[in-house]
Amino acid sequence: MNILLFLAVAIGFPYLLFVSVTFRLAVIHPFATLYYGIADTIQYFKHHKYDEYNAGLLNCYQAHFGRGKTLSVTHYVCSIFKRYNNRKVWDRGKKKFVTQKIHIISNVHLNRVPYEPLESLSQIVCCAWKNKKNDFENDTRTVVLVLLDEASSQLNSRSFKTNIDADFLNTMETSRHFHMSIVYTSQKFKLVDALLRSVSQTCISCNKVWRFMVLNYYDADEMEYAPNPTILQPYRRTGFFIKNKDYDAYDTLATVEQLKKAVDAGDMMTEEEILTMRGQMNPDVDSVTTNRRYRRRHKKMR
Repeated sequence: MNILLFLAVAIGFPYLLFVSVTFRLAVIHPFATLYYGIADTIQYFKHHKYDEYNAGLLNCYQAHFGRGKTLSVTHYVCSIFKRYNNRKVWDRGKKKFVTQKIHIISNVHLNRVPYEPLESLSQIVCCAWKNKKNDFENDTRTVVLVLLDEASSQLNSRSFKTNIDADFLNTMETSRHFHMSIVYTSQKFKLVDALLRSVSQTCISCNKVWRFMVLNYYDADEMEYAPNPTILQPYRRTGFFIKNKDYDAYDTLATVEQLKKAVDAGDMMTEEEILTMRGQMNPDVDSVTTNRRYRRRHKKMR
């Protein structure tokens, strides 16, 4: 037993030094690692870091109709509101606790949580700057969750498209600074506006099997260049069990009605404008991490 333990350490230690930069840094700085490990753990509990929502997400939930993309994104938004709203969090600038507020902006009619109807993208920019001023005056930290359902269709509306400008993109790229997260849905990631895809972080594929929701997480840059999403390996797999309260949390018909009104009012862009907006990019297979099945198939073809 002692021999096996000795061999495990003798082989495992050099292997970890070789493959892990983090492990090498811990070995090089053992005292600093121990000191800050203890200090950061104390600060984590002292300043209630477990109640602080880490904003800065820009994720796409993709699936065909009926596969659960709207269900998944509303489940996420409602869960975040229930978990983090009205929590006391530490403000490093003011050196004191402030009240964390979860402010939801959504084009989906939400039944379980309060929200502000999303009408234009410029609304998001205005909200970001307004909240910074209000938070400073009222000792609060407002986290903005933006939910944009059917983004590939909604962004075809001129009222949305004309607001994708430098201010909007800058707000998206610095969303963590504004305590903001944006989650949106689409049938396919590549159907979304090219500018929005360019700043997205994660593409989450949704697959509903009865009441089991399976979520596969992919890097958005890899998804952007992949000619076929099935060749990609998810870097994370998770899911949740669907309860009646998840179905009752939103009204999906409200989004459909908004799209119909935009079509009837002639507010939708032409097909040529839509194709230009989406800006499909040429796929580059070498730039993505492929699975074994694809590598074997690609090798045979060569």
